[in-house]
Amino acid sequence: MDIKSDPSKHDGESMGQSSSAVDDSDSVHLATTLPAEIISDILIILPVKSLIRFKSVCKSWRALISDPIFVKAHLQGNIQDKDYASHRLIMKTDTPHYDLKSCSLSSVLNEESSITCLDYPWEHPPRSIRIIGSVNGLVCIRVDLSLYTSLYIWNPSTGKAKRLPDYGSTIYAEIISYGFGYDEANSDYKVVIIYLIIRPFDRSYNPQGKIYGLKSDSWRKIDDFYMRSQLYAYCTFVSGSLNWAVSGGTILSLDLSKETCSETELPFYLEEEMVCGNLGNLSGSLCQLSYVYGMMKIDLWVMKQFGKVESWSKMYSIPYQCEIETFKNYASLISSGKNKVLMLIGSVLMLYNLETKTVTHPDFQNLSNFLDVDAYIESLVSPDDASNNSIDEVIVEMVFIY
Repeated sequence: MDIKSDPSKHDGESMGQSSSAVDDSDSVHLATTLPAEIISDILIILPVKSLIRFKSVCKSWRALISDPIFVKAHLQGNIQDKDYASHRLIMKTDTPHYDLKSCSLSSVLNEESSITCLDYPWEHPPRSIRIIGSVNGLVCIRVDLSLYTSLYIWNPSTGKAKRLPDYGSTIYAEIISYGFGYDEANSDYKVVIIYLIIRPFDRSYNPQGKIYGLKSDSWRKIDDFYMRSQLYAYCTFVSGSLNWAVSGGTILSLDLSKETCSETELPFYLEEEMVCGNLGNLSGSLCQLSYVYGMMKIDLWVMKQFGKVESWSKMYSIPYQCEIETFKNYASLISSGKNKVLMLIGSVLMLYNLETKTVTHPDFQNLSNFLDVDAYIESLVSPDDASNNSIDEVIVEMVFIY
C-alpha cells in the first residue's frame, strides 16, 4: 500500500493533539526517511494502541492507518498470529458492580499469572452488563441502565462504540436469546434478537426473530425464522451462521447472509447416557461440549464440515465433575490454542492441556466468580465509521436525550 509522507503537515486531531505523539522525533524521522512501502510493512504489525497514537504523526500516516484496506490487513495479521499476542479475554465479574475486565489470552494459555486490567468505559457502572459475542475485534454488549436497556457494538481496543436503535419491543415480548456475527458476503455486522410474543388471553407463545444490520442501522423481521421446540439462550457464531442448541437433539442455524434458517442434528449418543451439551466455536468449527452424567467427563465433539451431520467427531474426553444443571446453563468454550482448551464451567475458568491431559484453573489476582467470558482480537475495526464517539460519550448523549 503506497503512502505519501508529509512531515510538514501534522494532524493533531486524534488523541487531542497529544504532544507525546506529535513530537515523537523517532516517528517523524521514519516518516521522512523510509520508503512508503516499508513504513506500511512496519505499521501493519504494530499493536492497536501504538497505531492510534501514530495517527497523530502526520496526515499521511493517519490516512494510511484509517484506510479500510489497512484495517482489514491488520486484522487478518492478528487473527493468524499463532502466538495470540493480539488476542484478549473480556470478563464480567460479579463484584464490584458487574465489572468488565480484560487480560491477555496468551498469558492464560501459557499458564502464567495474568495481570488483569480495568477495561471499563463508564465512570459510573450500569445496573448490569451482558457480553453477547465478539467478532473481528468488535464486542456486542447489552447494557442495563436505571431506566432502559440498550445494545452496543463496541471496540474495546479503540474505545469506539455505537448504540443500536430500539428493536421495537412490546410489553408482551419476552427475549429468549441474542446473537452477534459477521455477514462476509455483504461485509456487514449483524445482531439478532429472538423473542416470544406472549398472548395472555389465549396463553399462546409466538416465537419471532429480528435482525439488525450495521450498514442500514435498522431492524427488520426475519421472515424465515422458526422454532419447533425449546431453544437454549446461548448462541454461537460459526461459518457465517448463528447457531442455537434446541431441545430434541437438533441445532437451529441462521445464515446471516441469506437470513434463512436450517436444522442440523447433534452428535448421536447412546440412549442410556444422560447428556446435556452446549455449542461452541473451536478454531472456526462448530463444536459441542457434552457432559455425560454419571461418568464425570466432558466430551468435546467437532463438526468438521459445517452442516454435515456425518462429520461430527469426538475429539477429546476431559475428566471433570460438576453439577449437571451448572453445566447445562453455564458451560461454554472460550478459546483454544497451543494444545489447550479454555472453558468456563459455572463461574470457574478451566484450562485443559491436550498433551498432558490435565486440568488447571488460571490464577487471576483478586478475581473469581466470572459471570461472562469471551475472547476478542485487538483490531482497528470501527463500529461506526461515521462516528468518533467513545462508548462513554455515547452514554452521556443518551442520558441527555432521555
